[in-house]
Amino acid sequence: DDKELENMLIETQLTFVSQMELGEGIALNEALRENLFMLLVSIMNQIPILLIGKPGCSKSLAMNTLQTNLRGNVSSKEFFKSMPAVD
Repeated sequence: DDKELENMLIETQLTFVSQMELGEGIALNEALRENLFMLLVSIMNQIPILLIGKPGCSKSLAMNTLQTNLRGNVSSKEFFKSMPAVD
């Protein structure tokens, strides 16, 4: 069922994104959630990705947020310590 797949994908996105520190005043909207998840999946699998969208749809914010959270062994959250650091 399409709705069931969509719900499972959203739940998975929220599981990963809920571990991230977004910063003060940053709202987790749909665009940011999707961009963070897609970038994280591509980084973890070493798959190149082009993130394309209109200005203001959280592309740069998503990358900056990942750089802040994915710091390898020195990550502030245990969840991200086994993941590679993003420079």
